[in-house]
Amino acid sequence: MNIKCKKTILLVEDDELTLLMLSRLIPSHYEVITAKSLSEIEQAINGRVIFLGIVDLDLEYRLAGLDVLKVLKRKKIPSIILTAHTD
Repeated sequence: MNIKCKKTILLVEDDELTLLMLSRLIPSHYEVITAKSLSEIEQAINGRVIFLGIVDLDLEYRLAGLDVLKVLKRKKIPSIILTAHTD
């Protein structure tokens, strides 16, 4: 039997609409997990192999995207950072 495991992508975004849009843009052959807070991030990556992290630069809840990137870097998770800023 040939069982293929889906690669996992972690989306870190605090805006529900943006999170939904990003989730739908990712092809179905990836598993998508989401997080909005540092505790959710730590829970999501605990015991999982994360293929890629996609992180909002400007998060609410006193959590900055750069702080999230530090956590992902320590876990050696490649990451892409997004922002909606136009400045």
